Formats: sequence, C-alpha cells, structure tokens
Amino acid sequence: MFESKVRRSELSGATSVLSFSDSKLEKLLSVANEASRHFIEKGNNIKVPASLNYAWYNYEWCRDTAYGVMYIDDFVAYSNELGLENNPEFAQVINKFKAYSPKVLSTLWDYLDRERTKIEQAGINWDVKNEISKFGSNHVLSRFDVTEGGTVVRAKPDISAVLEPTSWLMQYDSVPLIIIATAKHIDRFGTSGLKEFTEKIRKNLQFFVDYIENFYQTPCADAWEQYYFHGVEDTPIGKRMIGKTIDSYSVSSMASGLNHASKLSEMLGIPLDVRKREKISEFLANYFISSDPEIGDFLAKSKIEYGKAIRSIGAEEIEIFNTFKPAGFAGTKIEENTVKAIEKHLFSGEMAPIRYKFFDEFSDVVDTYFAGGRWYHLALQMAQYYIDKNRLPEAQKIIDYISSKINEDGSIPEQEIPSGPINDTAGYLAKNNGKPISCLFWAETAYLSTLLKYTLASNGMTAEK
Repeated sequence: MFESKVRRSELSGATSVLSFSDSKLEKLLSVANEASRHFIEKGNNIKVPASLNYAWYNYEWCRDTAYGVMYIDDFVAYSNELGLENNPEFAQVINKFKAYSPKVLSTLWDYLDRERTKIEQAGINWDVKNEISKFGSNHVLSRFDVTEGGTVVRAKPDISAVLEPTSWLMQYDSVPLIIIATAKHIDRFGTSGLKEFTEKIRKNLQFFVDYIENFYQTPCADAWEQYYFHGVEDTPIGKRMIGKTIDSYSVSSMASGLNHASKLSEMLGIPLDVRKREKISEFLANYFISSDPEIGDFLAKSKIEYGKAIRSIGAEEIEIFNTFKPAGFAGTKIEENTVKAIEKHLFSGEMAPIRYKFFDEFSDVVDTYFAGGRWYHLALQMAQYYIDKNRLPEAQKIIDYISSKINEDGSIPEQEIPSGPINDTAGYLAKNNGKPISCLFWAETAYLSTLLKYTLASNGMTAEK
C-alpha cells in the first residue's frame, strides 16, 4: 500500500494535506516507470524511441523527445512540491528522470551539431528563392537514431531525404523545441549535468537562430509530418510534387525558439543576434486569420505559400498558447476563438480530439492515419490549457478519461479508433492487427505532467513553470 498523504507547501499561507488514492498512485507510478523504459543508454548518449511497441517509431523524434523532456522536468518539479519523493518507489523513478533529462538534452544537441556539420558539408544554400534550399540537405531532419556505440546518426530509412525537396522529414518545430526544452530545463534546474554539451550550445546557437529566421515563411511538413496543398515544380531532380503549406503551429514554434534562444544566451553568456521575433508574430497575425460563422476570427492551421489562409483548425494549435506564446495573441479574442474552434470541430463533445479538420474547398482533406482516431496526448495538452485557465472540472474529465485508457504495463496508446465507419484507406490499422499504436512516449510523459499539475491546481497551489 502507498502512503498517500503528502504535506502541502505554505504557498497560500495555510497548511493542509493532499490525498491520493492508492489506485491513482499505482497508475501514476506505472506510467512513470513505463516512460523511464524509453531511455535507452547507448555509449554517452541516450536513445528515446517514440514507441517501444511499434517498429516504425523505433527512432528518436526531436519533437517527441523535446516535449518528453519538458514533461518529465514538470514531473520532477511537481513531485517535489507534492512530496512524492518521500515515497521510495517514486523516489527511484524521479531520480532516474533527474539523471536522464540532461543526458537526453545532450543527445539532442549532439544531433543538432551533427546536422549542422552535414548542412555545411553539403554547401549551405539558404536562398529561399532557389529550389535547392528546399532540399533536405539544407535542413535538420526531424528524427534520428543512436548506434549501439552511442553515435548519433540519421535514421537509415531517411538518408535519401537529403536529396528530396520539401520532404516529410523537413519539420521546422524540431530545432525550436530542442532550444525551448533546454532553456526551460536550465531555468528550472540550473546547469548541473550540462557541462558535456554546453559548448555545443555555445557553438551552434547562432547558427540555428539564423536557420529559423531564414526559413520561417517557407513551407515545411507540419506537426503531423504532412503538407495539405501541393504544386508541381521543376527541380534539379526533375518535376516533383512540392508541398506548399505553412502552418501556424510551426511558425509559432519558431517565434518561441527565438525567445528561448535569447534566454539561453543570457543564462549561458552566449553572444547572440536575434532580429526577427516581432516579424514572425506579425506574419502569424497578417496571414493566418480565418473565421467561423458561429465563433468568429481564429488562427487557422494552415496557409498556402504566397496564398491565403486555408479555413482549417488543428488540435496541435493548443501548443501555440500552452508553450509557444507568440507575441500579440495571449488573452486575445483570437486565442479564445481558436480554442473554441478546437473544442467545436475536433473534440466535438468527446474526451479526445481528432488531429485536424479542413473546410470549404479543402473539406476533402481528412485524416486517414490509423483511421483518423482521437489522440490522447492532444487531449492532455488541452487539459494543461484548462488548468492554466482554472477550468479544472474540464481538465479532470480529460485526465480521468485518459487514466481509464492506460494499459496494464503503464503504457498509453497514441490514439483511439473512431466510432462509426472505419476509413483505413492507407492500411495502417490493417497492418497493425486492427489496433492503434499501444505505446507513445509523448502521451505517457504528458500524463505525468498533467496529472500532477492538476493535483497542485485543484488544491490551490500554483505549479512551478
């Protein structure tokens, strides 16, 4: 049995007791232990597979890992506030997270350092008017692998992406999320354990700020590794279908990456020239506003390069307001309406959202990945937003629902299959025995952060950020 009482800090000037049920603690511990199994030590680096149960996810995604680091850092900090470290079983996994977090960040910066070398060796072409600038050879690819000896390498299936224009592996949130996760970690825990890669940050920070500022107005694959509008173009390798959508999530991540790069510069004493933060926010405000007849103006998911915003909404956009916070949107009607659009069109009264919805002439753009299910980590990200807005009953419903979906081993699936007719045109479900991916690091770590953040908030405590 767990000792389930932990003493509340005196933030509000009063002392009380928080209580967890044994079943809730046991479930929390099982998820924490499952998440810790994703940290696979290889030499001096750590591989963090996106899933332990799905072969195609047996690589490390910059995005998934960076979010995971932020979430386990939350878990460590919130556990300290709640006294969970007093429980020996929790203390064991918390100490693992404390040790792994800086090592994982070091691995991510090792990858960035190696990608920069590859970009330079290929001969940098960042002239966005030149088709060659769209080739993977000029970009950081979104995922990688770690050899048994600990060397960070491009994933074998992705090597040819350097010769492709606007590959699905060109995802601009990769670099900003690594910068954001690093800055947040250092701000919260200091530089302990970071000596091994501080020099890599110092060496590469300006290069990747320049990279962000150069490409923020150009197409890339979105958070779901997709483009939603294409055009046939002549390229150095012949005529190709080229992705031509730009997404508000990706652009917002780049604005936040610049903000957090500046914070890293201050914290580590790194000279840095950041010039385009305001321009990126202006780009969002000028080119991504759409409208819903019942809701009003909101931030569209996608726009066409050199074209208009597509009336569309994406569940990943909640991170614009949770994590990225570009200038000019916080607390505005645009934020309020964008959240309402996510609730209306993507949650649609359910406890988890589908990933996106397009309207008007783009309404035939539908999600067929694993039949277009409802994603658990996106639900938890919305719960984080509700907690910040003191909408605790809504957050609790989501958390309780996801808690009911946790597997016996503590793993949390990527998504659930939608009710009604199954649209499995791409065959993902059929190839996976009719089941969704049963284990996702991103969802597991999001659960750890969200449950403890909710517990603090529901007891009148402010979660440390």
